[in-house]
Amino acid sequence: MKLKNHFILTSILCCIILSFGFRVHAEEKQYEIPQADFEIELMEDGSADVTEEWTLHYTTGSFSRFYKDIYKDVTRLEQYDDIDFKEFCINGVSCERVYDTDTRQDYTYYMSEENKLYNMQWYYHAEKETVVYQVKYTIKDVVKETDNNVALFCYRYVGKNFDKRVDHIKVKITAPGACKMELRYGEASAEDGGDYILLTDDYVNGMVKYNVALPADLFDGLTFIPLEDLKKDEQKNNSLTARNMSCF
Repeated sequence: MKLKNHFILTSILCCIILSFGFRVHAEEKQYEIPQADFEIELMEDGSADVTEEWTLHYTTGSFSRFYKDIYKDVTRLEQYDDIDFKEFCINGVSCERVYDTDTRQDYTYYMSEENKLYNMQWYYHAEKETVVYQVKYTIKDVVKETDNNVALFCYRYVGKNFDKRVDHIKVKITAPGACKMELRYGEASAEDGGDYILLTDDYVNGMVKYNVALPADLFDGLTFIPLEDLKKDEQKNNSLTARNMSCF
């Protein structure tokens, strides 16, 4: 009986030790994303100059990279011709491009193009500190024209596979001229600035996508897609609910 009780007690202690070990291991690396800012300047040719700025706060453990994807496999409303990457920065310092993912030297970045996405990686060794990652790029032919002289700019700022919570997200979209801009799709607070719209949201998980409407006569040579085609495409891709389909 004593041997049996000893075996049970030993088993319980082993479970406690293993459980504690797993918990410590899980907590070895912890970080937060208090802020993600996007500055968008729409151009007359339908392109968009984008500046992304991600603020990360590392609380536990050591880190050497931050990575994010830009999706190419998107709906027709979101499609673009190409992306021209301009600059990668860490804490305001311009980074040098590397062509492998092994070295991970500070203030370098790696970027690759795959079938369905662009993968961006910033390298910087950080521990218990706040680090700001920035990228600037131009998206070609991303603004679309639809019925009733309406131009639509729809962009996926955060992809569905980005599972880390962002405490606060801010998107400022500036038009080529003075106009009224309207948020047609997306959960965000919207502020009209006369020639820009400011979108903000808190505690965001998963995909963040906003569709903004403005006058098409501010642009030249936009790709035209009938509204009915856009609705069918979005329904097919299950990216908008039936309630939101009328919001184009």
